[in-house]
Amino acid sequence: MQPFPIHAQQPPAHTAALPAACDVVVIGGGIMGVMTAWFFTLAGQKVVLCEKGRVAGEQSGRNWGWIRQQARDPDELPIMAQSLALWRRLANDLGPGRPTGHNIQRFRLSRFTDGSKIQPAPTL
Repeated sequence: MQPFPIHAQQPPAHTAALPAACDVVVIGGGIMGVMTAWFFTLAGQKVVLCEKGRVAGEQSGRNWGWIRQQARDPDELPIMAQSLALWRRLANDLGPGRPTGHNIQRFRLSRFTDGSKIQPAPTL
């Protein structure tokens, strides 16, 4: 395993031997691959996760194409709500002091210039 901290100037080091057998092989260590491996592991499967570069350090952190709440097509709203629930579940499963890197914040825009009319957004 590569020592910490890991940064962009360090090439990834993959030197560990692969296991002789597994139940599932997941190709790609972005958010989708990592979570696929996570849920298979929770289901009791022996998983090998393969990534060409850095696990959770490639395109998932750059694309931002679907990691958002605003400007959603109405058909995407149910899966967005499920995604938020999964992030909360992951944070709970990992426990305190193990951040997921996902931060849910809410804000409202107001047409009023008087700050006394601003109300906190409801918690979902």
